[in-house]
Amino acid sequence: MESNNKNNILKPYFLFFMVGLLVLALIDLPPQLAAASPDKQHGNSAENVADISKTDSQQLENLRAFAKLYGYVRYFHPSDEAAAIDWERFAVYGVSQVLKAQNRDELQQQLTELFAAIAPTVQIYPQGSNPPAPEASIQPEDITGLELVAWQHQGVGLGNSNMPFYQSARLNRLNDISPAATVATTVQFVDATAYRGMEIKLVAALKAEGGKANNNAHLLLRVDRPNNQFGAMNYMADRPVTSAQWQSAQINGYVDKDAEKILIGAMLMGQGKAWFGSFQLYARADSEEEWKVVPLTNPLFTGGEVGDPPAGWYVNGKGFQFSTTTVDAFKQGRSLLIASGGVEQLFNAKPAAGELAERALGAGLIARVPLALYSKDGKTLKPANTPELSHLEQAMQSVQLAELTATDSNLRFASVLIAWNIFQHFYPYFDLVDTDWQQALTDALRQAQTDSSEHEFLTTLQRMMVELQDGHGGVGHALQQGRAWFPFSFAKVEGKVVIKAIVETEKAAVCVEQGDILLALDGTNITEAFNEQLDLISGSRQWRTHQALLRLGIAKHGTEAILLLERQGRQLTCNVLRNYLQPVPDQRPAAIESLDDSIYYVDLTRAAMTDIQPKIDELASAEGVIFDLRGYPKGDVHAILQHLSTKPMQSAYFRIPQHIYPDQERMVGYNSTGRWQLSPLQPHFQGKFVFLTDSSAISNTETLLEIVKHYQLAEIVGKPTAGANGNINPFSLPGGYRVNWTGMRVVQQDQSALHLVGIQPTVTVEQTLQGVLVGRDEYLERAIELLK
Repeated sequence: MESNNKNNILKPYFLFFMVGLLVLALIDLPPQLAAASPDKQHGNSAENVADISKTDSQQLENLRAFAKLYGYVRYFHPSDEAAAIDWERFAVYGVSQVLKAQNRDELQQQLTELFAAIAPTVQIYPQGSNPPAPEASIQPEDITGLELVAWQHQGVGLGNSNMPFYQSARLNRLNDISPAATVATTVQFVDATAYRGMEIKLVAALKAEGGKANNNAHLLLRVDRPNNQFGAMNYMADRPVTSAQWQSAQINGYVDKDAEKILIGAMLMGQGKAWFGSFQLYARADSEEEWKVVPLTNPLFTGGEVGDPPAGWYVNGKGFQFSTTTVDAFKQGRSLLIASGGVEQLFNAKPAAGELAERALGAGLIARVPLALYSKDGKTLKPANTPELSHLEQAMQSVQLAELTATDSNLRFASVLIAWNIFQHFYPYFDLVDTDWQQALTDALRQAQTDSSEHEFLTTLQRMMVELQDGHGGVGHALQQGRAWFPFSFAKVEGKVVIKAIVETEKAAVCVEQGDILLALDGTNITEAFNEQLDLISGSRQWRTHQALLRLGIAKHGTEAILLLERQGRQLTCNVLRNYLQPVPDQRPAAIESLDDSIYYVDLTRAAMTDIQPKIDELASAEGVIFDLRGYPKGDVHAILQHLSTKPMQSAYFRIPQHIYPDQERMVGYNSTGRWQLSPLQPHFQGKFVFLTDSSAISNTETLLEIVKHYQLAEIVGKPTAGANGNINPFSLPGGYRVNWTGMRVVQQDQSALHLVGIQPTVTVEQTLQGVLVGRDEYLERAIELLK
């Protein structure tokens, strides 16, 4: 079933082509965080500013109680009404209502009325009183023909379509799925560097569930080029497999000379089942050559446990199940099964019928929240006297969310409680961080009340994020645009903040010199100025220090700063413009440079595999190679590790928590299928290697260095890395704020902690004031010593 022609695919399957092409074009690795634009500036009128300072205790208790109930219902109560409500608008509206309550009884009434249409089976009662009998609809006597509906969370699904590994779904609720979700894909990416200018072919076996209309199995092949451009793109639109018998299919394509990745995968279009087996990718330089095998991750689906999603592959498709299977498998081995079904299930565990979560809300109130509801004819059961949801939605229209900014106190309170709940129920590292997250809610609400500007509220959110100690954690807003740096960088050496690297073209224009000690910035003692930055940064001590140095002095472009410096024992004042649009990098050799006849230097933060490939033979024969990972790698440079080993290697597990209970109580397990699988590549490097690193190395860099350390590929020289790994799971808040955080848990392969600890160097290096003064790279010097 070979085909090289993409021009005929429009005719018989036009609709599938358009849907499939969109899906194929959108498949990607998790993107970098994008800045959000702020809402229109909107003043704060007197009537919507609640002064919680006047009745501090009661108002705070009201907000805290609403915040907690909001999270329990939004993420764990499975009613259809709760799934349908606009939760951001409801948060702002709910805040405005609960702040009216003057005592416990009024608060109970407000909460009951607010949630009556959304969660009619939730009960709120005073602490110390006898709880009411559960609503009869939770456990009806006759359950014939009824379906059980309950939430499952793998991480938490926050609408990030490019991060399909984070998912939230209700059992027996295919109607939650959008009409476009009739496509499910399983893919992996291959670094295209070694195959540029070559012909490739993808071969695999596949079959579909027989007798099903609109149930088609497809292979996928796509070549990714820079700037989101695509080369070859084919998914067998003109020849889908519909047979229940195993068939071999093939797609050919060409790898563009600027290609970055090759995507291969499987796709089910429609509702039904499809099986896939024995993926093989080949490449050749011209038609006269023999096809050569391109290494793939887990191509026979033998990695991981039977029944789990395929290890080393990305899966995407809400309402579909992805698993490896031995039933009806290709050649009696293992195959991938993609299946839609009446029961949408992320994993096996689920709340039992009638199971309740009883939680103290504060303010003397208890909430009883059903975690599972029965459904009949596609509607969750509820009491007969339940208010219409439309009445609540009409009342909520008074909240003009698009017109509000953080100058509105109700929006600020709402944003705090929205963010706090996501972390309360789903942040994976509370057992490793020393924080009082309950107090963090109180502190953030108190500060939000006094904030009077978008910038002040940004600071409040940043301070709340600090409590998570998450190196990925941060809050962004469009008001941060237009900032600039000095044309030089800072380092903290021997307890002092010093001038480090100066932009070469600026050296004659600025009055600072390398090695100057900074004593004060704009009249503020440097210790105080540094700590002001440190207090707004989340993560490990080493990461916060690195980030504080980057942010020191950052302000509006073109503004001037006054620096008090110490140089050779005397003090001097220096006026400097903020005129540089990015942080100034350290002074290093060229991205790829021969340091002498026997040692090469490769900066993996500046050299991608496309840059390394032309030098690959020279590097392979060098006596020693120094790889610089002080920072974030450029592209998928993990392929360099495959040249350093003659044996297959794996990364640490990326563990996505699985929850069915609130407050992270009784977590039911992890999805641990995400793991790098690295096969050896030729040419094999023959020499010795050293990797450089420091506290600027985070996330992907730490995955690389953990492999280096676990498999003892090289010495690691420098300082501990940031201690923050795992994919982010960003979300937006009302008012244009964008929040970044780590949604999964990563430990090292020996099961020791990575979070906050980082990858520890095998050879520690401390910078010295004298070294900075004379421009020495003491990390690089130590690496050269080790190789010689």
